[in-house]
Amino acid sequence: MNDKNWIKFRMIAWSIVAILLAVVLAIGIKGWGGSTFSGNIFTRGFTLSNMKVVKELKFDDIDDIKNIKTDFNTSNLVITENDEENIKVIVKSNKKLKNKKYINAEVRSQTLNIGDFNNKSSRNIFGIFNGYYLEVEMKIPKSYKENITINNRVGDITFNSDLNLNKLDINIKTGDIDGNQKINSKKITIDSKVGDVDFNSLEGKEIVIDCKTGDIDILKFSGKGNIESKVGDISCDIEDLKGDFSIKSKVGDIDLYINRDLSFNFEGNKSFGEIDTGLKFSNVSQSSDYFLGQYGDNPISQITANVKTGDISIND
Repeated sequence: MNDKNWIKFRMIAWSIVAILLAVVLAIGIKGWGGSTFSGNIFTRGFTLSNMKVVKELKFDDIDDIKNIKTDFNTSNLVITENDEENIKVIVKSNKKLKNKKYINAEVRSQTLNIGDFNNKSSRNIFGIFNGYYLEVEMKIPKSYKENITINNRVGDITFNSDLNLNKLDINIKTGDIDGNQKINSKKITIDSKVGDVDFNSLEGKEIVIDCKTGDIDILKFSGKGNIESKVGDISCDIEDLKGDFSIKSKVGDIDLYINRDLSFNFEGNKSFGEIDTGLKFSNVSQSSDYFLGQYGDNPISQITANVKTGDISIND
């Protein structure tokens, strides 16, 4: 394919992406409620200086809490470390809440449920311009090592503390995920519809990330599993492998930096783009659209990278 045809192809591809994004946002307004967008998309330039604490809850019996579940229609979630041996939920808003129970929390059957489940009727399109901005801070002690499930329809999720868990499950419709500290969990599952996913350190026995539209950036990865973005670039620094690892992007580049002390088999497949590597592979087999090779001695793990439209780069 010559340069002109390649440029035309990419223009058409990104036009399709723009249309799909418009459809996603239209569905979001209808399905998630107007108030969802009031605190995120329509207030991106909002200054947080006037945010005030409107509610604070504390749960002391953390030994009896085996699961933490959040369910937010529209709110940013920030997870921080608690020096005390309890779990605190701090709700902040730029306006006084008419319904004091808008964000509530309770423990039932060893599960701490946090969400706006007492105000589901507020999800309507006329709330788009109400100007509310909500943020929930969840302070968790280091001693908590159980399960966390996060459901966000619209809102960012930020991890500002290390976590060492049994299971972490994140489902987000629209919003970014920022893991600023080390996240360690036996099983990690992330399902993101629209938004970027960034982690400084991600470690787990099984890690699955599925991002429909958005970039994925992991500065330090340790484990096995699958990472996929339908539309977006993926960058991953693989520190350690605990099994097979698959990474896939339909439209977007894949940049891998792999620890040179590891041994692995590699398979790269692409339809439109290039495959470049700074590593010296043995037993190489390649064509214009795939690359097979072995790195190191007696490899056990397999790394597979698949791209429809985009480049694959390995330690390059």
